[in-house]
Amino acid sequence: MPGSDKSVPILRCGAMDSYSFVASIYRCADGSNPLRGNTRAGAGARRGNVGPNQRGHIIDLYEVPCPGGAERVFVDMYECPRDPQGLPSAKAMRVREPLPKESQDLLEAGLKLLDDEKYSEAIDVIQNALDIASRELDADHPQRATLLDLLGMLYLNVEKTRQAEKALASAYQLWKASDWPETPLTGNTCFRLASIYSERQQPALTACLAQQAIALLEPLKGTSDLRLLSAMMMLGQAYLQQGQLDAAERILRRAARLCGDSRGRRDQVFQAILSALADVYTQRGDQSKVDILRKRIQAIPTPRFQD
Repeated sequence: MPGSDKSVPILRCGAMDSYSFVASIYRCADGSNPLRGNTRAGAGARRGNVGPNQRGHIIDLYEVPCPGGAERVFVDMYECPRDPQGLPSAKAMRVREPLPKESQDLLEAGLKLLDDEKYSEAIDVIQNALDIASRELDADHPQRATLLDLLGMLYLNVEKTRQAEKALASAYQLWKASDWPETPLTGNTCFRLASIYSERQQPALTACLAQQAIALLEPLKGTSDLRLLSAMMMLGQAYLQQGQLDAAERILRRAARLCGDSRGRRDQVFQAILSALADVYTQRGDQSKVDILRKRIQAIPTPRFQD
């Protein structure tokens, strides 16, 4: 999370901008804003610097007087962000706020049921957690999106696609209203929605959601993440269905390169990516490349399952 450590400071443009962030935008773990926009108080929260970071910039340390105790915020005032949208907004930082205790307890119980593959029971428990959170939190609170994303995943596990789509679409709207907080859960939601539309052969929607999943997951999870590689595969297939062969080739070649890497190889996904890429060359009439890809597919080990 930006600002939580010297290595990932909040990027601001000078001292006054730093004071303004600490006083106006930063939110405590409970969602409160104790400095209430008072930039003088923001300046007073500065505790000095903690030396240079890896880029050689001196990093300032602030301590915000939150109700649960002082919270440390690390700020780099010497490197203005190239993309202002990259800064966490007050809405985005609300994802740090805790769930109501009863919802949290139910969430933990639901996750245990998920681990035990008791999906139907988990759905009931997570739905109860969501109902409680909906009564106690604001309607646009991002923690509701966390529960909705999990609920959507559980519905997919029991093949209730319509219910899954409804939960995930609601989560998507909440993430959007919360300025897309920096958590892999946002990418998960987009990925799961893309998978639904991919199964339904709706390439335009698939491409839109897959692109967004890639943009959200890659910076946080890296290029070997299975969901990222699968999202690239779905995007390539969607482009192919729309007749965008050049775009399909580009994303599928990149996905194949990443998936074939020794750190990121996932045999079943790798096979599907190469198969989609072969379809691109089939449509182009390039049989030599199709034959090469078919040989690569045949060389991929078949998963072995023990009784």
